Amino acid sequence: MILHLVTKHLVSNICLSVFEKRAQGQNIILVLNSLSCWDSVPFVNNAIEVSEDNEKDVVASLDFSQITHVVMHYLTSKTAVFIQKYIPQGIPIYWWTYGGDLYSPYLQRRGYDVYYTDLTPFRYGWTYMVKRYSKTLINRIMFRFGVFYDNRYMQTALMDRIAGVIPCIPPDHEMACKYIKKDFKLVRVHPVDCPPFDEEFHTGNVVAIGHSASVTGNHLYALKYMSSIDIKDSCISLTLSYNINNRDYLKIVKERYKRKFKNKVRFIEERLSKDEYYKSQNDIKILIIACWRQEALSNVFSCLLRGVKVFLSKRGPMYDHFINYGFKIFAIEDLNQEEFDTPLKLDEKQYNRNLMLNYLSEQEKRIDEDFKLYFDGYIVEN
Repeated sequence: MILHLVTKHLVSNICLSVFEKRAQGQNIILVLNSLSCWDSVPFVNNAIEVSEDNEKDVVASLDFSQITHVVMHYLTSKTAVFIQKYIPQGIPIYWWTYGGDLYSPYLQRRGYDVYYTDLTPFRYGWTYMVKRYSKTLINRIMFRFGVFYDNRYMQTALMDRIAGVIPCIPPDHEMACKYIKKDFKLVRVHPVDCPPFDEEFHTGNVVAIGHSASVTGNHLYALKYMSSIDIKDSCISLTLSYNINNRDYLKIVKERYKRKFKNKVRFIEERLSKDEYYKSQNDIKILIIACWRQEALSNVFSCLLRGVKVFLSKRGPMYDHFINYGFKIFAIEDLNQEEFDTPLKLDEKQYNRNLMLNYLSEQEKRIDEDFKLYFDGYIVEN
């Protein structure tokens, strides 16, 4: 049996399909938050909600002698505490990271800049780093004595028990090994759905910047390079309807973009369905993703399929990942008026589309290869 510890319900559900297909009937799914967030999600009937009231009863019902692997989908302090309390030593634990549970909790306090902002210039000063390291050390000591605190610093004590990392893209695994200083196995079982796209290439006039309201979207970093660009008859679009975790930051982003682009900027602040969102991408001529971490992958996939000119930051892992694979993408740091004005040629658009389709097809093969390698003993369907 494979035990799944789930906290990010929408993303994890897609990933659970990997195991349902290849180890049907061999998955135990524990949801370490309320099931009320599972709206029309398959596999919900097979999941068990774990709360403070029933936690001990749920654990008592598990036969750990039959559990061969543990997969934690999105690492949180709640997940770390559950594993440290109940999962016996010796069972392989794989960390399925989606980025948000890797970069800020772990890499940032080890010196990796997760986001750009000129609002807090001492964010990465020595006093800040000392504070982060001190809290981590204290919580590691608490773990040794069996004292569990529900905060993100305590998660570091779990690293010694993790056998492998399941990343969205391999650079996430490389970053984890480099900054956490652990030789984690790379487990490539992250599924990649092919976003819908039209056969024809559309000609739009929208410059889309970012994909959510999160500070890691680095909207101000993108504006730093867009400030010298004459967008002419184009318009700027910022999707700010997801991950609103800092209202002050959001306010400043909107004020600065309005100041620069006046009535040529629009903000998408209402949630759209997937179909609506993908359809709106037909109007995009340039996509700018200024993240310094792995983020917004589906947006990049979709826009490469649509023939959109994509700009990523050299400071993040995604730029090198796509460049090394062979995609024709561009660096935000090299953005100038000529690059902005020059659209992709038709053969370049078709090249990116064909390469993306090949990329998606290869990923399915990697899943089968690594499932056999790390989850042996289960049936892999052809």
